[in-house]
Amino acid sequence: MRIENCPNNLNIPTNPKKNTPMEQDIDFTLRPYGKTELALEYTRGNMSPRSALNWLNRELSLYPGLMEQLWKLGYHPYQNTLTIAQVRAIVSVIGPP
Repeated sequence: MRIENCPNNLNIPTNPKKNTPMEQDIDFTLRPYGKTELALEYTRGNMSPRSALNWLNRELSLYPGLMEQLWKLGYHPYQNTLTIAQVRAIVSVIGPP
C-alpha cells in the first residue's frame, strides 16, 4: 500500500487498524543513528552507502518543513550522527524504515 503524501512513493506497509506509519507495530528503535546507517535502513541495503546517503539527503529536502524542524534540533549538514530527536523528527515525517 502507498502513503499518498510521501513524495518518493515508498511502499510502507500499513496496519489496517492503524492509520499512520508511526502507529504501526514496527520493529524500529529510536536511538542515535549515523546518517549513512539510517540511510541504509531506509534503502534496505539495496544501494551503496554513498548512494543511500545521497538518497537520504535528497529525501530530507523534499518534505516541507522537515529541514526547518531539523535545524531547530541542531542539525548541521556535515554532522555524521543524528540525535534521537532528529531521528524522531525524520521518522515522524517520512515514516519508519
